[in-house]
Amino acid sequence: MRHRRSWTAVLLVCGLLLSMVLGAGLASAAPRRDAAGAIHVVSNVVDASSQAGRNTKIEATAHVVFTGNFAGTAVEIYSAVIHPSGKTNLHGRGFFTGTVDGRTGTFEYVFHGDENGGMIVIDHASGGLSGLSGQARYEPVGPADFTYSGHFQFAP
Repeated sequence: MRHRRSWTAVLLVCGLLLSMVLGAGLASAAPRRDAAGAIHVVSNVVDASSQAGRNTKIEATAHVVFTGNFAGTAVEIYSAVIHPSGKTNLHGRGFFTGTVDGRTGTFEYVFHGDENGGMIVIDHASGGLSGLSGQARYEPVGPADFTYSGHFQFAP
């Protein structure tokens, strides 16, 4: 009986310590914040173009300006596949330099979508933006303009 009580006490202490550690980690996590703004394409240069059956594949580089919660410039390297129906699928990687929530630095993001919009996902940040994560949906509002909305947070 004494042996069983000592194991119970050990498990109880371990459980209390674990809840204190997890509780402290959750309490120190940065809050998730809403992000919204606009993206303007300053330039878009086709680097290569090829045919794959009836589809046209384009490799391109765009220079864009973000305003709103993400304020800065980015270079995007992407691929677009234009189907005979007119539907366009694209995916790429962006390299942002600017300010988010009063902090200045850089972040990299991946994006994918079609002519109706898509998703941006931040996958690496450095400098004053170190620890930044987030994602945003983007939608076209003109030939060279998009809006974005989503969320971001900084790791503690």
